[in-house]
Amino acid sequence: MAIVQYMGGTPVATAELQEKIALGDIRLDSINKIKRNSQVHFSTGTVKSAKVLANFIEPGAPKYESIKIGKPLSVEILGGSSGSEQRFRNRKKLLISSKIKAPSEWGKATRMINILKSGVGPKDDLTPNADDTGGSVIYYSPAVTQSTISCSVQMTLDNFDESIFGTISDLLDSAGNFPVFAPISGFLLAGSKLVKLAGSWMNWLTEDDAFLKDSLSLRFLTPGVAADLPGLKMVCNDDDWQELQAYRPGVIKRGGDKIVTLVDRQNPRKQYQGSKPFLILEVDGRERENHKAFLPQVATAQMLEQFYGGKSDSVKPVEKLSEALSLYNDFAFLKKAQRAAKQKEEFKDDPKKLATAETLYNSYLNNIQSDRLRELL
Repeated sequence: MAIVQYMGGTPVATAELQEKIALGDIRLDSINKIKRNSQVHFSTGTVKSAKVLANFIEPGAPKYESIKIGKPLSVEILGGSSGSEQRFRNRKKLLISSKIKAPSEWGKATRMINILKSGVGPKDDLTPNADDTGGSVIYYSPAVTQSTISCSVQMTLDNFDESIFGTISDLLDSAGNFPVFAPISGFLLAGSKLVKLAGSWMNWLTEDDAFLKDSLSLRFLTPGVAADLPGLKMVCNDDDWQELQAYRPGVIKRGGDKIVTLVDRQNPRKQYQGSKPFLILEVDGRERENHKAFLPQVATAQMLEQFYGGKSDSVKPVEKLSEALSLYNDFAFLKKAQRAAKQKEEFKDDPKKLATAETLYNSYLNNIQSDRLRELL
């Protein structure tokens, strides 16, 4: 599989981009600035440095904000295509699921159901809209504290059981723009509801039957590896990369909807009509106030198993437990912030270490949701 970064509309393979950053052809000097010579040359085209962080999907859109320790980070699904008609046959239901793992925060990867669609046909657009069932958010943090965050995404087609499909659809509707979490085998978590479902639906989340899958590792403090850039990224199969190089993400208006898909790089009004499946992701460092509840929900999903041990009614409200786990998550960040505050005092004569301690202190502080706990610092 392949992850492709778009820079000023030019598709760039991840390996080539990392090489350019490591060699200094692209240099990240400060937030929202990339300084270098007037042009950067890639095997797929030449990019003016001023357009490296440009949001080229719609005219007038603001530039993407740089991603780094201490700053916000969001990863969302913007659109895609279901691809070839050969794989469909009688399977008309499509599932887009994801996993996230941040090594220093959670022991295991958190599995999520993002989008569930019925009546899907070949080459269908997958731009999330108000009529769809699902949440486009794969990850959000108000302030990054980890050195590496791994996000994987996959698409699966199957004849999902109608009753289970309906239950999951209802949960996704209630979750808003967030996904539904699968914290325990046989269970789903959506907001304040923990739901137990019978059957083999968990097989839908395995990678065995996925026809499109890949992992995006966002690195911030990994020795010898350049920091990642924000912007648009495409997930596609390795064998399809050659064909898709002639296209870039763009917006096609269809009725009253705006479809985010691939368009011809030379003729943006021409939509990609080929048979290759793909997903378009957006990675940005802009703060999103309405996404702040995402990480507490992840923490709840991660810790539910030790509370329920695989035993639950078919539907059980977990409002109080969610509140408790959210507070527990806040307290964990509070302890980290207190340690960072002590380091600030220890390193006051070492500017470099002091700057690192201050960045981490502010990051931990921004992850605390409770105002009352914030007041303890």
